Amino acid sequence: MAARHFLIKFSIQDKTYHFVFFVALISCFSYRESIFWMAGGFTYGIAAAIFLFLIAQELLIFLDFMANKKNPALWKIGNLCLMTLILAGFNETVMVAHIALLGQLFIILAYQNWKSRVTCMIGAIMLTAVIGALIVKYAPGNLTRMNDMSSQNVMASATKSFGWIFERYTHIFIMTWLLFYSSLIVFYPRKPNKSENKYLLLIIAILFFTLWASLFTRAYVLNGSGPSRTHTIDFVILSLAAFIAALYIFNSNMEAVFQSRRLKPIFISFSCMFFVALILRPTADNISFLDTLVNLKYSKSLKTYMSARIQMAQNGRDTALSVDDLKDKSRPATYFDDIQKGSKDWRNVCFSNYFHLKEIRLKNSLSEPDTLGEITSPGKD
Repeated sequence: MAARHFLIKFSIQDKTYHFVFFVALISCFSYRESIFWMAGGFTYGIAAAIFLFLIAQELLIFLDFMANKKNPALWKIGNLCLMTLILAGFNETVMVAHIALLGQLFIILAYQNWKSRVTCMIGAIMLTAVIGALIVKYAPGNLTRMNDMSSQNVMASATKSFGWIFERYTHIFIMTWLLFYSSLIVFYPRKPNKSENKYLLLIIAILFFTLWASLFTRAYVLNGSGPSRTHTIDFVILSLAAFIAALYIFNSNMEAVFQSRRLKPIFISFSCMFFVALILRPTADNISFLDTLVNLKYSKSLKTYMSARIQMAQNGRDTALSVDDLKDKSRPATYFDDIQKGSKDWRNVCFSNYFHLKEIRLKNSLSEPDTLGEITSPGKD
């Protein structure tokens, strides 16, 4: 729904292309941590959808202002403020990225007309985003977690995150641009519109600095780019920038676009480019979409393995449980995390508490027999 809403705001009504655009976005998500892990799906998958909707609305307000069109109704701004407040509660990455996006729009609008109604509207949404960030910052759970995080140098983190954009995302941006440009030619969802190109490059720059802010958050707090699920937000921003760049070239070369569709060899070439870019483009898990689809078949063996473990846990109430490890955890696309060899690990403790076990741990394959698992009494284990 968010992908469709975004395209409609750019005058693309074609339902086939709505689906193509959706597949291009969803195929770059972290499958393990954003889709097949429920908490990750809520905090990053749904957050990405809300963020995409808000980006579409806020860019539309900006473009309408630049084109001297009618100001949005106050009730719409109220809804955007509410969604902005909700978005801040999903995760810090999307929270900071959204504030950075709003901050840039506010500065540009204030430069154009400080006293305009639209500037005040964007300012109100940005203020709501900051209030949401403060609520998150001082939430009890985050206060506890922040004790284990050491802040880095601001300038060093800013420089490092800026470099990551080119070091880690240049090849992905190029592949995504090829994907979207070829898709615009192959599916031809609308006629090119040269007049809208005036602000597309500015939007790309805004999205670039939004991506920088997203990376800076993790560079400053974690001294790294964070787990795969956080990269989902990066990929959404990167994909939108690549789409806008593709749309800019698509609009700028009307005659070339028409010639490409008339000449069958060129049309087939763009079709192949679209397909190859889609299946070989890396996802947030740093594997291709094709690899992810192939690895789905290993989820059946994972389900069998986990069903046997859960059955043992249900039958082993008030005992200590020793279970086999999964041989290759890199295969199943639905795998996320597991209990550890040390029974005191927090994952093991949570599992034990849930199933009312004395303890649970993975077997040491070097010293214990390779069977499905065994139940032992606490005194003998």
